[in-house]
Amino acid sequence: PLLSRCPLVCTIHDTIPLRDPAFMPSPGARAAYRLALFLALAWSKYVIADSAASRDDLMRCLRVPPHRLRVVYLGVEPAEPHLAAADSERCILYVGTNKPHKNLPRLIRAYGKAGVSLPLVIAGPQDPRFPEAFQEVQSLGLEGQVRFLGHVGEDDLQKLYRSADLFVFPSLAEGFGLPALEAMSHGVPVIASSHPALPEVVGEAALLVDPLQEDLMASAMLRVLEDKDFAQELSRRGRERALLFTWRKTAEGCLQLYREMGSLR
Repeated sequence: PLLSRCPLVCTIHDTIPLRDPAFMPSPGARAAYRLALFLALAWSKYVIADSAASRDDLMRCLRVPPHRLRVVYLGVEPAEPHLAAADSERCILYVGTNKPHKNLPRLIRAYGKAGVSLPLVIAGPQDPRFPEAFQEVQSLGLEGQVRFLGHVGEDDLQKLYRSADLFVFPSLAEGFGLPALEAMSHGVPVIASSHPALPEVVGEAALLVDPLQEDLMASAMLRVLEDKDFAQELSRRGRERALLFTWRKTAEGCLQLYREMGSLR
């Protein structure tokens, strides 16, 4: 609301297209994105970032002064113990889109190198502008092993988390990385990218790997799937870590900022 007379606060989840323009190939889209950010920043008194990594990007890419920035982490709802339904098929799970920064082609190649029997299930809306993941599956002959579900509803998503033996999130850039936290809340062992902001979110509760190194990603998958004690330890750490991130804390962080703004009127 650019014409509002009251103080404004906006949340900018990430600046990924500014960090690497290749992630938003269209020059027109990048120009519109930069204009939208400029207008939001110009009219907002404070800006919320989902993570310290996003905050730092806002300072570096858009020169937002630190006194206008607040970090308010996202959260998850506490999940039931990680018990799969009797009719569920075990899987390796990824949740998210297929946009370039999500790094799906490397995930698929790493999965092929691991040579495991569990299917790789990819849940989330797939943008037809980026067919590389589909092409990689066909090139490697993995059509029966890699499954693209597209968008799934909340109930089906919870079932997927409960049926996963492993969650892999190899993103090259994230403003937060909510799917990794959701998986940990369900007690699913998580392999996550070592690129920002995922280490900030998962801490020592996930196995971090360089998302550019497919062999390392494949080895990490095999380690978690073959070492049951290690998988159980990751599951325990993940559930404990997820308890630190709740929607109540998110709401309290936003409310504190609103109160600060109200006192300045």
